[in-house]
Amino acid sequence: MKRTHAAHWLLILGFAIGYTGYATASRNPLKMGTIVEKELKAENYYGHYIIRYITTDKAVPGDTMLYTTWFENTSDTPENDLYITNPIPEQTLYVPGSALGQDCDISFSIDQGKTYHPLHLLKIRGAAGTSRSARPSEYTHIRWHYRKTIQPKKRHSVAFKVKLL
Repeated sequence: MKRTHAAHWLLILGFAIGYTGYATASRNPLKMGTIVEKELKAENYYGHYIIRYITTDKAVPGDTMLYTTWFENTSDTPENDLYITNPIPEQTLYVPGSALGQDCDISFSIDQGKTYHPLHLLKIRGAAGTSRSARPSEYTHIRWHYRKTIQPKKRHSVAFKVKLL
C-alpha cells in the first residue's frame, strides 16, 4: 500500500509528538525527552552549503530528520551505568554515521532490541552458514552507553538521523 505525502506528514507529526526513547539506569532518577527536527540545506552568499534544523509537522519522503534525546539526572546523587535506547522509527532509514553521543559507546540492534553490537560486529546469517554485514535498512534500535557519571541536575543528549521513506 503506497502512502500519500499527507500520510507521511501525519507520520512525522506522530514521531514528533509521540516518539519516545527509553532509558535504563541503576536507579531511575532520569527525566528525558526527544526532539524531532527536519534537516534543511541551503546555499549561503559565498556558495557554501549550511545545514540547519527546524521543528515542523510537515515532511515528505526523502526528508532527513534529526532525533535528539536529552536526559537529565533529577536526583541529588551522581548516577552511572546509564543506557539510552531509541527504536529507529518505522518508514525511515537510519543515516549511516549519524549516531552521536559524547562519552558514549554506541551499539545497534537488528533483532528488535533483543541484542546489541557495535556496527562492525552486526552480521546477518545467510544460507549455508554464510554471513554479511548488516545494512542500515536492517537496524531496528540504537543504544548509547553513557560511560561517565552524570552529576545531579545535569543534562546530556544523544542524537541520530533518519531519512523518511
